[in-house]
Amino acid sequence: MEILRQEVIETQKARSELIKWKLLLVSALGAAGLGFAKSDSDINAEVLLCCIPFVCAYVDSQYMNLSLRIMGIATFFKEVAPHFGVSRPLIEYEKFMNFSRRKIRESHIKLGRHSPQSWIIRASSVLFSGLIAIYALASFMLRRPSSNIWLLIVMFLTGIGGIAFDLWLFRHSKDRQKIIADAGIEFAARINKANTEPIA
Repeated sequence: MEILRQEVIETQKARSELIKWKLLLVSALGAAGLGFAKSDSDINAEVLLCCIPFVCAYVDSQYMNLSLRIMGIATFFKEVAPHFGVSRPLIEYEKFMNFSRRKIRESHIKLGRHSPQSWIIRASSVLFSGLIAIYALASFMLRRPSSNIWLLIVMFLTGIGGIAFDLWLFRHSKDRQKIIADAGIEFAARINKANTEPIA
């Protein structure tokens, strides 16, 4: 069980690192794409702006995967571990955390199952992707002479695609969280049934 506790701690550290890297990568790509970083290259630096929604999508999917891993371990501690004589304080802690998360969801229904940190990750991706789409649209409408029309179309589509992917990802994550919670309850019920069945 100590291994699982360490896994949760390491996973939480990895999530924090992902947030840091997301901000660094988006800042670097944005600065280079907007021309704030000097370059002697003949390649249009605005191409780099198209990478921002992909960076957001990749980081967000990794973040959600790590969050689901933490939830899986927490569900195991809460539902399954009591049947194997695991340290009682740890089990009670997980039950308390589950109870408090449920109370928060009931009092803030619009937030759903996601933590404030998850909402910040989501909002930042929607914002960054949305800004790319708006930048492309504004450049097209202003008919900037240095702008390539095809690049602006690709930039607009990647921005819109980034928003759509992010909305789908969080919806998918919500469904997976429910599956994990239900699986923990079902697995615990199977263990109870196996323990109560008479030995032939």
